[in-house]
Amino acid sequence: MTSEKLTGPAEPAGLIPAGHHLLASCFDAHHTIGGGLFALDGADGAVEEIDHISSTGLHADDGLLYRCLWSAEGSPAELIAYDATGVRRYHRLDHVSTPHDILAVNGQVLVVGTTQNEVRCVAPDGRVAWLWRAPGEADSWHLNSLAVVGDQIMVCGFGPFLRRRGWDECGKPATGQVVDLETGEPVLRGLHAPHNPYYSDGTWLVCDSAAGDLVEFSDETRQETRRLGLPGWPRGLAVTDRYLYVGVSPHRYLTASVETAAVAVVDRAEWRQVALVPLPAREVYALALVPSPLAEGARQGFAANHTRLHEQGQRQLFDLLGRQPSRLWAIGDRLAEEECRAEITMAGPAEERAEPSSLLTVECRVANTGAGLLTPAPPYPVRVVHRWYDADGQEVPTQPIRAALPRTLPPEGVIPVPVRARTPGEPGDYRLRITLAQDGGVPFDELDPSAAADVRVRVLAAGPAAEALAPFGLSPREVHAARTAGPTVHDLLRALLTRPDGSVNGLVAALIEDAGRREFGRALAGALGSASEQALRHAVAQALPDPGDVLLTGAEAVALTLRRAGVGIVFAAPGAGESPLRDAAARLGLLTEARDDREAVIQAGGASMVRPGNGAAVLSGARGLADALGALADLRRDGIGTVAVAELPAADPGLLTACGAFAKSCHEPLPPPGADGTAAAHALVTAVRQALHESKRSPTGPTLVTLPQQLAQTAWVPLAALADTATATGTDAGTPTAPGTATDADRPPRQEAAGQTAEQTAERTSGQTSERTAPSVAAVLGDVLGGAPEELPAGAFAASGGAGLATGLALGEPSAKVLCGLGGGDGVQALADAARQAAPVTFVVCGDGGPRYGELAAALGLRTRRVDLSGRLDPDYLASQTKAFAVTLQALAAGPGPSLVELIPPADTALWETSWIGMLEHPTTVGAGHA
Repeated sequence: MTSEKLTGPAEPAGLIPAGHHLLASCFDAHHTIGGGLFALDGADGAVEEIDHISSTGLHADDGLLYRCLWSAEGSPAELIAYDATGVRRYHRLDHVSTPHDILAVNGQVLVVGTTQNEVRCVAPDGRVAWLWRAPGEADSWHLNSLAVVGDQIMVCGFGPFLRRRGWDECGKPATGQVVDLETGEPVLRGLHAPHNPYYSDGTWLVCDSAAGDLVEFSDETRQETRRLGLPGWPRGLAVTDRYLYVGVSPHRYLTASVETAAVAVVDRAEWRQVALVPLPAREVYALALVPSPLAEGARQGFAANHTRLHEQGQRQLFDLLGRQPSRLWAIGDRLAEEECRAEITMAGPAEERAEPSSLLTVECRVANTGAGLLTPAPPYPVRVVHRWYDADGQEVPTQPIRAALPRTLPPEGVIPVPVRARTPGEPGDYRLRITLAQDGGVPFDELDPSAAADVRVRVLAAGPAAEALAPFGLSPREVHAARTAGPTVHDLLRALLTRPDGSVNGLVAALIEDAGRREFGRALAGALGSASEQALRHAVAQALPDPGDVLLTGAEAVALTLRRAGVGIVFAAPGAGESPLRDAAARLGLLTEARDDREAVIQAGGASMVRPGNGAAVLSGARGLADALGALADLRRDGIGTVAVAELPAADPGLLTACGAFAKSCHEPLPPPGADGTAAAHALVTAVRQALHESKRSPTGPTLVTLPQQLAQTAWVPLAALADTATATGTDAGTPTAPGTATDADRPPRQEAAGQTAEQTAERTSGQTSERTAPSVAAVLGDVLGGAPEELPAGAFAASGGAGLATGLALGEPSAKVLCGLGGGDGVQALADAARQAAPVTFVVCGDGGPRYGELAAALGLRTRRVDLSGRLDPDYLASQTKAFAVTLQALAAGPGPSLVELIPPADTALWETSWIGMLEHPTTVGAGHA
């Protein structure tokens, strides 16, 4: 063991309390002179080397000394607990690399995994009791030191960045902070790479490492009270009543500093350095003042078993006779060209998927196939490097990330290495080439083309994590754009919560209020790579606007009112022009594109067959409204309650009056004369709610709402208007209606429609119910199935009246199994619509010499089956074939998406006169009743 004397302007005696040792945990990430554990004894001023194993976190608690052994990225960290005899416990931390601080609390040990951006709690048995993860890429916050204040746990970091080593990338700003793990709230901020927060009696101490200072803060004001410059990078802090012991390492960004690790002793009262103790190590990470018996336990380590120690000593006797080397690590001398040889293989898949400008991690194995040592040691370390190529073979520049080898690799040695690479900024197919390079030299693959490995990478517009924010009206494209809007979490939140003009995104804010801020925090954490919700809680609370300040556009207000009132799906034609309402419905996850405006109304009616008001349609302009009037009239005739909202260039009372003959009622959001903006907002919301109510009130029928585009596009509706407006509840003809509302209380009652099983009822806003019984498949095809209704698809609906209604029903009630007859001139279009919309409809068509539906359906991607009844007419044959028909319906109705059964009838027309075949209404429909 080596030793050095305390040096400095003061005498060493008394600097360390009697009966104690100051332990210094040191490491060497640069592969120079190494690290280890050192003990400072104030009695004789000696520095004792306990071992030369690099370590970081160090903490004494409840008679145990906890120590975390350093590991480079890709290697597991190790946690050791000593008592006075030696090693008491050992845990391998498989998912922690580049560990920093540890903190023992109630027998559990908190470990900071800096690369993993996390703090994990390790139970005495080695289990992970809980995990706290900051948002962002690997090592984006550079979490490091821990502190306990009462029952609160604090963690230190360089700043809430989103990209790997964001602090370095942004020019090393004063963004460092001390954060409460429970709330995510910064307790101290404005620091330069802080470490080692310490709290006592209303005062904070922090190593402001990049500034080279020890800083004192008032807890009451959170303002700096004094600052002391130290000769290097301060990190590691132990405290007594009289002295502060501060670890000092060579400063990474300043030249005027110590050249190796040291301990500075600071007089607390005089606030000045009184001694500087050099340590034979590269960098010091942590200091701990411990009772001398614990220092002796660390000194013993695994040597408590003297028998094992004796056997090992006998075998190592000759090794111990050699001289101690002057350097611990191999020297990174220049490699000869023939020594630049390696083989790189992939440990994971040969093809990866990632988002643009994201951090990709690729696991590979590096083998030294040359005759020289491949070492990460200076002055010319060997590093893993990479290049990107696009599909045309052109090199694509991205952020250069060069990773040193984890350890020296001798000839024929193999080592696993995680490679991190910043993906290109544009979606597409790329090739990532991984090789080695020595500082100042050329990449190995330029000397030997085989010294490289290629990975195929498909860069997608957005990954699945971005879908986590879809319930809050944010598309994956917007989430990705927000992640690249700025370097920090605060920049991300600002981009998510504002419109392009800088105003609050009212719809996003409204959806957050609906779901709850805590739920938004959870979703945001998921979108940022499984971060902890607590880490974001404070930032989210600070970023969210006051609900009273939130304004919605008219289109957003209408769409949100529809959703809150129970509308589950909105149909709209694609359209070439801008449609704010269609866009708002899409953000709410309600939109399904229909072929045109007429089909949008029909499918909205289908979605409302079981539950009136479940479906709605958006109509584009006066032309779209005109195209849909016939469909509205059909729904009114059949008594199907749905809502259609027409976006018009301007208010047109005459148009509304003309349309009154086609819908059950028409509603125009006209505020009372002289009303202010709040009254106008209430009029808009009331008109939509009354239209929904009218559509559901018996006799049910379609209602129409007009929305001028100027009102749709402008943010003017207070969010509070949606909560303050009372829902219309009148059910009688005399119930007051909103201004601009036309009703048809005297219209003839609708005909009962098929579309609902006998056990289901349609709820009415008024509290009334009206059962609308759909004939079960057993009733429709009972004779065909030989009287065996138990073999039918459970919960099936037989929809008649057209494929559009059936498709809408299937999309509006995804759990239903919808059967529909197919025939007439629009059969091919119906199949194409169902395929495009992935509607779970089973079509039945009789192949009577018309279009070859089976082949067309298969070409569109539908699942198809064929049942042939064209053979004999004897009862046994028909029974077996109709049984096959039943089995076919069961199989197709149970699968996803649309399907088709092609039924080949017999040529003998006499068969059509039997009772069961009439139920097929050959060749148009499967079903009965009206819809």
